[in-house]
Amino acid sequence: MNSENRTPDVQTPFEHRPAPAPAANRPVALTPAATYSLIAINVVVFLVETLAGGSEDIDTALRFGALYLPLLTGNGEWWRLFTSMFLHFGIRHLGSNMLALFALGPNVEIYFGRRRYLLIYFFSGICGGLLTIASALYLNPASAETTVSAGASGAIFGLLGTYIVFAMTPRLRRAFPLRRVLLSVLVSLYPALVDSSISMTAHVGGLIGGFLISLILNRGNMEMPKKTTERRDLWG
Repeated sequence: MNSENRTPDVQTPFEHRPAPAPAANRPVALTPAATYSLIAINVVVFLVETLAGGSEDIDTALRFGALYLPLLTGNGEWWRLFTSMFLHFGIRHLGSNMLALFALGPNVEIYFGRRRYLLIYFFSGICGGLLTIASALYLNPASAETTVSAGASGAIFGLLGTYIVFAMTPRLRRAFPLRRVLLSVLVSLYPALVDSSISMTAHVGGLIGGFLISLILNRGNMEMPKKTTERRDLWG
């Protein structure tokens, strides 16, 4: 195992964090506690991994649950699709992903509520892992035996997919202009185009997964609000 998939810095252009009024009966996260908890868990896992043998040591990463195709298909260790989201190769890898999560996560959590936010996050991460597996099996079988993958970038790109849905939602369009969101996505994908150690499939899979599940969860808010007319009796 002589190659690793590392995750690029995800661009985070959204500095403002508006909290749109939620739909009726939607659970509201008043503070992004789930986002902060995810960051804390990732940091703790990184520290434990570092003490156990080093965050950039492949054997250590495998012991902690990194994604390695032969162990999935040969041993049935599909739980690695989940655990690999909490592992990172080095402090820069961890730092860039956690900064992106800190910037992108609160908007999604506040809008959808904690449970749906976590559903989007983990579903996106798993979609990124599944696309990575499919790509290795059918497009580049030779890499399947030599590549170990880890990182939260699939889940984080899923949040970018949610931002695309925000840009398509009538009452959120002004806060999240579509051109700006798409530019952010393209800039975030660029490093994977120039660095073969970065997993493009994990990013694209997470982006697609996050977009689709966010679109489903937000389907009731995708139509333009109907204009209401008020009839006034000018003559009293």
